[in-house]
Amino acid sequence: VLSAPNLGLGGSATVPSWAGRTPQDERKEREHFQAATKFSDGIYSKLFQRKSELEMACAKPPEKRTHSDLDRIEAAAREISLFRRMPQRIVRELCREIQLANVMPGDYICQQGAPSNNFFAILEGRVNVTVTITDFATEHVVNRMGQGEYFGENGLTTQAPRTVNVLVPVDDEAALIFVIDKALFFKTNLVHFVQEDRVKWTKLLRQSHIFDEMDDEAFRTFSEIVRPVEYRHNSVILRQGEMASRFCILVKGICKVLQYADSGADLIRRKQDLERKLEQFEMAFSVHHSNAADQDSLKRTTHAMTQNEARQAELERVRAKLAAMERDGTAKDRKPRLQHTSTVYPGNIVGEEALLDPYYGRERYTVVADTYVMLLVVHKDQLQTYKQSNLLLEKVRRKRATIE
Repeated sequence: VLSAPNLGLGGSATVPSWAGRTPQDERKEREHFQAATKFSDGIYSKLFQRKSELEMACAKPPEKRTHSDLDRIEAAAREISLFRRMPQRIVRELCREIQLANVMPGDYICQQGAPSNNFFAILEGRVNVTVTITDFATEHVVNRMGQGEYFGENGLTTQAPRTVNVLVPVDDEAALIFVIDKALFFKTNLVHFVQEDRVKWTKLLRQSHIFDEMDDEAFRTFSEIVRPVEYRHNSVILRQGEMASRFCILVKGICKVLQYADSGADLIRRKQDLERKLEQFEMAFSVHHSNAADQDSLKRTTHAMTQNEARQAELERVRAKLAAMERDGTAKDRKPRLQHTSTVYPGNIVGEEALLDPYYGRERYTVVADTYVMLLVVHKDQLQTYKQSNLLLEKVRRKRATIE
């Protein structure tokens, strides 16, 4: 802490009378700050030490890994849900040969068309899954994955080249990825546990009422694109007001749903946002309409028009709320108030805005894990490629109509 006598922050200068503080207060505050800094430094040093020790342990050849190295690797591996459900003997065998990659932002983990040689599990960080569109030489994001998720098993089991790219987003932090080569994948029979996981998801998924009317083929296709994500108690799963990105089915545990009353500032921002989106739609509609040459294009155009009508209706409601708040004198209220709480049990869905309005939708409520929970999650980009999304959309609209 630097001393600046002329500012009354220590030294021989006295504290100005208007500050209402004495030198003793300054000293106590400085001691408190130093103690807090020491505590936080200790936490960060332990965190970086743990990471560096793990990287050093994984960098050693299998025959030189000690028992303490294996214990360190196993403790980290158990943070991956798949490994947590496996017998210790097999996890220990994996830890003997598993590798750890520190992938920097913008770097590829695997590329479309390349041979399938490895299985990957995300220990820290996030990745984008993209598909290269050859005609336009561009990449389209079809999924996003985070800590605890895994990928690469399909290429190993089918012996086919990679069908997607996986990379760390350029605007994100580096990711720590466990890498298991093909020989270790089959030697430890990891494929059995992956398939067992998938069978378990499918059974849990079938318990949700939203899939009652879905035929077996459509359900099988949907079960292939979902991924399990686990959350600890009190973790925030969705946050009200954020851009909708994930459609989630709760399969284990209990969640609390919290809905806050719109403050005047929130409503004004939402009104401006809706007006801008309606203007963008009017500008882009002629292009959509002129390109509607085939049946698929017509469906997309019709869907876009339906979403635009919903936004127009919402804008009218927002304007009416703002007018009422102006009359009551509460339009300048910036503090959100908890308006409604409810409980979500297994079999129910959250995050439906990702399906109802994938381009502009925002989460309508905050979802918090009330216990340990497991969700089956589909990113909104994958929902756009799912052929039976209209059936899901209709079920979700019915649910929304019932609630409202």
